Amino acid sequence: MYSNIHTSIGTIILISISSVTESTLGFTGSIFLGASFSAFSHYIVDYLLESNYKRRKDLDIIFHVVFLTIGFFTGYFWWFFGGMILGNLFDIVDKKGGLYAIDIKKYPITYYFHRKSGKGIKLTSKQTRNITYINFSIVLLYVILETIF
Repeated sequence: MYSNIHTSIGTIILISISSVTESTLGFTGSIFLGASFSAFSHYIVDYLLESNYKRRKDLDIIFHVVFLTIGFFTGYFWWFFGGMILGNLFDIVDKKGGLYAIDIKKYPITYYFHRKSGKGIKLTSKQTRNITYINFSIVLLYVILETIF
């Protein structure tokens, strides 16, 4: 699945698990547990096999800029940033933090975390694009609700 979905799910899991378990595990324990589940969510979400669609990279960039801006103005920037990094951690490791785009021979893509070989639910381009739009709408809805309440 594309990075905007991993970002949202990773952030939701990080914040949810950390806040629910803080009273029992303490701050450090709850962050560790939330971060672990947030990173592992990437593996599960990757069973949704995306299809490419027009302007995908543009939408991904716009999503992340808006997402982090929302985090900044709501006081959740570090939670949002952490969720973004943890939710995409498997791709960051396998794709050498994006350096593969500069020189694929020097920084080849590895498959430490991506060995499912096509297993999962294959989505069409339209379904993948719609999931991105729904994801974006949920984030905007959050901002509206945060502003009202």
